[in-house]
Amino acid sequence: MASGHPDQATRDFDPALKIQPDFPQAHANRGNAYLRLRRFDLAFADFRQGGANPVRTLALLCGNPAITSMVGTFMMSIVRQRSVARKQSLIGI
Repeated sequence: MASGHPDQATRDFDPALKIQPDFPQAHANRGNAYLRLRRFDLAFADFRQGGANPVRTLALLCGNPAITSMVGTFMMSIVRQRSVARKQSLIGI
C-alpha cells in the first residue's frame, strides 16, 4: 500500500489469503487497506479473522479513545460475568 492505492492493495492480499487463510499479517494489512477505503465492515472482519483484539479493532475503527475505553470496560464486564457463571455451573449453583 506504499503506492497509495488501497483498492489495489485489497486485491493483492486475496491470493495470499486463498493459499493461507489463517495468515494474520495479510488480514491485518488488508484490513488497513479497507480502513483507508472507509470499508469499515470489511476492515473489522479482516482484523477479527487475523486474531486482532476486539477492543483494539474498535479503537482503529472509531478513532475515539473515550468510546474505546467505554467499550473496553463493557467487554471486560461481560468477561467477568461469564467467568462467574462458569464457576457457578461447575459447583452446581
